[in-house]
Parts: sequence; structure tokens; C-alpha cells
Amino acid sequence: ALLVGAALLLQSFWRLRNVDPGFDDDDVLTMAIALPFSPYRSEATPFFHTLLERIQGLPGVVAAGGAVTLPLSPG
Repeated sequence: ALLVGAALLLQSFWRLRNVDPGFDDDDVLTMAIALPFSPYRSEATPFFHTLLERIQGLPGVVAAGGAVTLPLSPG
């Protein structure tokens, strides 16, 4: 029974990896950036706005944005 359960679990994970997410994820870069919360609390928002503007200005960048949680990610 344990072996059958493990096989079914692996099959489910394999199917999930091959599901169309509904968007094109080719040529996409993601990153996580965390600032120390306490000393930089008031500076965090301006920092991320400036960072996003600088990324958008890089050659070859078509679009850039920020998110708290990425689609199809844990959390």
C-alpha cells in the first residue's frame, strides 16, 4: 500500500509539472530580496521603487514588476 501511495504521489507531481500555467514563463527572471526590517523600515518602499525603475531602464528589459507572492509559488 505504501509503494502504491508513493507511486500515485509521484504521478501527481509529474502531472503538475506538465500543466499549462496559463502564461508564458520563457525568458522570465525572478528574485527574492529581503531587507533587514527594523533599521530600514521607512526606507524599504522608496528602495524598491528605485530598484524597479532601474531594472525597467536596463537594456533588453521588456517589463518589470514586483510582487509579494509569485504565481504558483508556496505561500
